[in-house]
Amino acid sequence: MCLVITSSFQIGDDWSGTGWYGAVYTGTTTVVTDTATVVINERTYTNCLQIHTIITGSHSFGAGTRNAWFAPDIGLVKFVYNHDDGSVTMAELQAYNPTVVFLPLVLKNYDPTDFPAYPSGETILHQKDEKIPYNYWSYVPKSLTRNETAYIFLEISHPQIEDYDALTLAAKNTCNQFIDVAESRNYIILTPVIPRDFSEGYYPQGINQYSLDPLTPNFYYRPDLKVNIIIENFKKELEEAGYSIQDKVFVSGFSAGGMWANRYSLLHPERVKAAAMGQAGGWLAMPITSYNGTDLNWPLGLNNYSLLTGESYNKYNIFKSVPMFIFIGDQDTTSTYYDSDYPDSNDITIWGNSDPVRLENQYNHLKNLGYNVSFKLYPNVGHNYNSEMRNDVIDFFEQSK
Repeated sequence: MCLVITSSFQIGDDWSGTGWYGAVYTGTTTVVTDTATVVINERTYTNCLQIHTIITGSHSFGAGTRNAWFAPDIGLVKFVYNHDDGSVTMAELQAYNPTVVFLPLVLKNYDPTDFPAYPSGETILHQKDEKIPYNYWSYVPKSLTRNETAYIFLEISHPQIEDYDALTLAAKNTCNQFIDVAESRNYIILTPVIPRDFSEGYYPQGINQYSLDPLTPNFYYRPDLKVNIIIENFKKELEEAGYSIQDKVFVSGFSAGGMWANRYSLLHPERVKAAAMGQAGGWLAMPITSYNGTDLNWPLGLNNYSLLTGESYNKYNIFKSVPMFIFIGDQDTTSTYYDSDYPDSNDITIWGNSDPVRLENQYNHLKNLGYNVSFKLYPNVGHNYNSEMRNDVIDFFEQSK
């Protein structure tokens, strides 16, 4: 098809208009020249009319500058749209048959109506509803363009708050701590607000034994599956807005967030690009059923996994392929997680008598089993997620892309 201009224009003519494409856009068009030369596939079009349009609006994909070239007796031969988000749409005439009658063409490669506006450069709260089981925060970087592959950075490092509304507000701070990383490295930050109720023994943030128990109230049951729903819903929204999203996510966390990163990656390794787990409650859930003759039930291990879930665990090889970074301060010895039921303070000593020793012993065991793990012990650091750790996590993820 071909777009033909039938009106006459003079150099310098201009006109403006306003339209709606998911948001209000204003365009101002100017006739630049009628003597432009365009070369396409070794064919030269001379005396082309060039028009230049500046489009302004709230969405960086719809806004931008457009140039179009029209050859005499042929019509549109070239079109270039430089979007404000950094992406470029271009079309060129590949063939022309003057014996064929052409219908008027509205040139469309990626029209803004294809991609509804999605907020970027803002920390957004998505509230739970009948489809979305938990609140979650997200941040889409302003610097991200639609022709780049984006990675979801799943970060869960919540304070010890049981009131869900207060926990939701605190989780925003977790999300905001990574805005600079989002803007500089093309990460989309996702922070689900995962609840806890210690008085009843429910600890979904750490995916403890009750988290996999079907008798647990639904709000605290299978938080891993609930976060999968959040991820899929979020990805769908982003893809409908025109973003290209990597299928697997980066998972990171410290303390309770480190427990989450460890257990989620073990339960769903097929969804994880790489995982970074700091302190992790002082010990890891391991991809084994026993150690030195002692059965390891969940969350120490997988001995009773099939009893809890009704299915066997068959993801060992997938889990082996997931890059994992385990880290802790050498003075981090007072924030150990254990349960009055299981595992208690004695059960976890199978791996050592302090958090740094346990994690290093578990790292060595995983390494000997062929898992893709690395470990770092930070000298003179207590229970603190410091900037050095954070930078090492980002570097680790960058190497895992």
